[in-house]
Amino acid sequence: MRITSKTQILENDQVEEMSRHLRGIFPQGADQVLSKGLIDSTVRMLSISQTFKEVREKTGKTIKEVAKELNVPQYRLRAIETGKVKEILPEILHGYSEFLGINEWCLLWAKKNRSLAIKFGMVEWKNK
Repeated sequence: MRITSKTQILENDQVEEMSRHLRGIFPQGADQVLSKGLIDSTVRMLSISQTFKEVREKTGKTIKEVAKELNVPQYRLRAIETGKVKEILPEILHGYSEFLGINEWCLLWAKKNRSLAIKFGMVEWKNK
């Protein structure tokens, strides 16, 4: 069964616009605590998070069920679905992507988000 996502992969100018807007929401001086790179990474991860959650939900499976099938802790899958960049392990991201059948979409995302794709080992993924 192939399930696709309708989540948009943001272009660089869209990421920059959203990041600028988010930085503007916080009080003056907060940008010193919230680095531009952290905000940009979070914005870039929104499409990954939304896609994984959306596709999983379309399968009718809970995180608990998927975690059991993949033999990984639930919190690792939640990290992906909530965009917690620092908690995402490349091997779990890849396994989850294969499980959901969204490698092709992830590879498209990786082309537009090269630095995060490298961090998550996505540049080495093959399209199946």
